[in-house]
Amino acid sequence: MTTETTIVAQIEIRKSFQRALQETPAMQHVQEMIKATSTTKWKLELVNGMEGENLDQSAPWYHPHGYYPTSVSIYFRLSGPNSTNANIEKNDRLVALSEAAQGTKNQRRNWSIYAVDGEPWKPLTPKAKVDLANQQANADSQVSYAEVSMPEQGAIDYVFQDVYGCGPQLRMLVSRFREAIESEFAFRSHALLIGKPGAAKSYTLQNAARLFPNNGAVMWVDGTAMTSAGIIDALKDAETMPRFMFVEEIDKADSGATAVLLGIMDKHGEIRKTTYRDKVAKECRCVVFATANSMERMQRIADGALLSRFGGNPITYKRGEDEVLRRILNRELNDLNRAVCTKPVEKTDKDGKVTQIPCGACKECKRRNRWINETIQFCNANKTILAADTLDPRFVIDLCIGLSGDTNGTYLEDVLATSIKRETITEFD
Repeated sequence: MTTETTIVAQIEIRKSFQRALQETPAMQHVQEMIKATSTTKWKLELVNGMEGENLDQSAPWYHPHGYYPTSVSIYFRLSGPNSTNANIEKNDRLVALSEAAQGTKNQRRNWSIYAVDGEPWKPLTPKAKVDLANQQANADSQVSYAEVSMPEQGAIDYVFQDVYGCGPQLRMLVSRFREAIESEFAFRSHALLIGKPGAAKSYTLQNAARLFPNNGAVMWVDGTAMTSAGIIDALKDAETMPRFMFVEEIDKADSGATAVLLGIMDKHGEIRKTTYRDKVAKECRCVVFATANSMERMQRIADGALLSRFGGNPITYKRGEDEVLRRILNRELNDLNRAVCTKPVEKTDKDGKVTQIPCGACKECKRRNRWINETIQFCNANKTILAADTLDPRFVIDLCIGLSGDTNGTYLEDVLATSIKRETITEFD
């Protein structure tokens, strides 16, 4: 009787005889085969035939295939636990039986395995054993991932429509998504977005996240606050694993968190943790997209190992020129509904989509253009005067929004009067 925790193999061994088989020495050989093959977990038994019936003492235990000279078959049943390595262990027991059936150099028996479960048998090659062990390990550690598919180009264009002046960077990013998804994440090319603050790195990732369903496909991590325990705790018990990990300011992560990321970004993709209380080993084959401000810091982290995981070649971001800043300021003013065009012009593209373009001539357009022009002029004129980085888009946006709400006509003068100047910065040390 077998159970779901037991596996059974029916084995036939054969040998050619010129004269009738002598039962006493043959039975001694059988007993020696059983002893050499059986272990505490695996049991080899003599049976009546390939059907595996228990041996009937009234029936012959060997089966000649006709009149002598002829071949003779003996049948066994091998049973053992259906464990993780059951197929490899079964192969090892069959190899032990094959060697015992052949005998030693000084005592030849010359039996050989003819069939296992009715099929010809050959021992596993070393390569086959390694592959089988790896397959079993992968099956045992199989994890479920959030489902993702490659977005259509229209969706890509839509979510990135407000990320200005970053065409090459966005195309590089999308190619990383495509390579991973189309290879079913067999190939994972991680991407590091590097550049000065305000260069649209984080804004790119925020919009990229919109390409994928809110089903856990994207995991967000704050590099300035992340710890190794935090990342592992978030992943070790997760029912579905993320496909993408977005890390903000990875160059400010501590060494423990960096070690976890190195494991995730490695070719094997896994999280590991071993303490006296806990042991975690789980596959995590996701693609990491991270932002950083300092190439120098990235080169120092883990002796450059983290930067190497990104291929050593980050996707660089530069701050936009005046025209890009104008588009950014228009976007921000639109979000606040300030100085909205009263006479927009409708424009139809090749796909029939209708958009409204500001006329540029109405009172509200002129107000908005004045705010934007004065903002950009102020930032350029004072970039070497103020201690602040006046070309940081965040500074530019704040300045323009403040100017748009100016009721006294003194806003820019007030900013200049209250800002720290480069020449006086030491006064605040």
